[in-house]
Amino acid sequence: MRGGRGPVAMSLQCQLSRLWRNEQDSLMISAVRDNGDFQEKYLTWITLAGSCAHAFPLKGAQQQSNATTAFVGQCFMDTGRKETLTTTWLLHEAIGSLKED
Repeated sequence: MRGGRGPVAMSLQCQLSRLWRNEQDSLMISAVRDNGDFQEKYLTWITLAGSCAHAFPLKGAQQQSNATTAFVGQCFMDTGRKETLTTTWLLHEAIGSLKED
């Protein structure tokens, strides 16, 4: 995702409250609360083109630390009411610059 400004030094916290556009021209609209939590809307380029009017909700947290972990998942329930949670995990360690990412 690209924001309206260039890279920010590691000692400064990025301002996530804004409109972001990714490489596929989808948009993420975010609003960060004082505690670092944020709620967002994600609009795919298909939505923006008018083919499918749907905004996807996003939630997260902004923090300053040496590493950040996150996951996304979906819970399924079979006919016997057994729950299965499938997930994808991400671990991102702190780096010195955008070039190192």
